[in-house]
Amino acid sequence: AIRECNEPLVQLIPGNGLFLDNGGMKCRRSVAQKLTRIGEKLSEKGFGIYIYDTYRTPEEQEARIRKTRRELQNKYSDPTEFENAVKRYTAGIGGGHQSGGAVDLTPSLPISMPGANYSARL
Repeated sequence: AIRECNEPLVQLIPGNGLFLDNGGMKCRRSVAQKLTRIGEKLSEKGFGIYIYDTYRTPEEQEARIRKTRRELQNKYSDPTEFENAVKRYTAGIGGGHQSGGAVDLTPSLPISMPGANYSARL
């Protein structure tokens, strides 16, 4: 259960306009329900949602922050600009991803392939 609201994490299920980058994606139950409703409405119009990240452990988020710092370290000479850029590209620890409330997604056009779970990002 999530500490901040005691809402359980649930597995996202692909289909009806929801396209997942990989299996095992989890988020809060209410977030999954909303994504499912939106995906169904979009699929009626030939679109969908491509979801590429959901719940992350604090350790996974820390690794992302370190990676972002490495990628940006040579692009900013001013320490304040550097820190602002890191914050702009990567959320901090304790944010929505660690509670299952944040989802990284983009609109998509479904690719029609039997049994496939793919989409074309817009």
